[in-house]
Amino acid sequence: MRQQRPSSRSSLNAITFPHPAAFWFGTAATTVGVILHLPMYLGAHDMGYRLVGMPIDIPMMIGMALIIAGLVASLYGLYPRAAAATAGRVAQIRVRALDEAPIRAAHIGLLVVMAIAVTIDVMKPTTLAFVVPGMAQEYGLRSPLNPAGEVPVAYLPLSGISGTVLGSFLWGWLGDRIGRRASILFAGIIFIGTSICGSMPEYNWNFLMCFIMGLGVGGMLPITYALLAETIPARHRGWLMVVIGGDIAGAYIITSWLAADHHC
Repeated sequence: MRQQRPSSRSSLNAITFPHPAAFWFGTAATTVGVILHLPMYLGAHDMGYRLVGMPIDIPMMIGMALIIAGLVASLYGLYPRAAAATAGRVAQIRVRALDEAPIRAAHIGLLVVMAIAVTIDVMKPTTLAFVVPGMAQEYGLRSPLNPAGEVPVAYLPLSGISGTVLGSFLWGWLGDRIGRRASILFAGIIFIGTSICGSMPEYNWNFLMCFIMGLGVGGMLPITYALLAETIPARHRGWLMVVIGGDIAGAYIITSWLAADHHC
């Protein structure tokens, strides 16, 4: 019996989602929610973009609500309909890249995308080292340069690292439920939503955004390496994983360069 071929090549490469309407609505809502934070942020240009103490305006409140709704909707859009029923069977599937397979264009494309993902992923927590001194000054938080503050500025990196640790556990479970690609997509949407942390007029909101950002960071990194380990041919896996790991140093270099350029 002859096997039927797909009607077109695009059907093989098409990206599908269990609930596409929910996913695209969530992505759009998160994006619009971030954009709604810009008027208040840009309006503080004459004050050096310092929003501390300013009341949250209506567009920003709507934006926060849209971001929360968008994250929930996008996760629902990525969650398979039968995830609970098939989780046990999916966990038993074993995928192994061919040991002697050559590196093809698909592998190179995956490596480039994952390298960019790892770089952005590491840049987010690395940025904390550069923003903590300025944040302590702006919000009046306690630090070595401001010992009179009541709330320690160290809560900012603590919230971020706590989210990173928790995200590593959550994304391990999530990757088995919705898949590696879907987990990376959801981490990327979280990155978009938490980009508003620089426009928070109160430090406690900034701590919350940093924690949620940490969830995405902690999930992105292990899922990325798991995906690479499952798809890269074994005889190339060692050196390619080291190359991708080198992006961590690259992220530090890029972040420090951007911080120095902005300071100048």
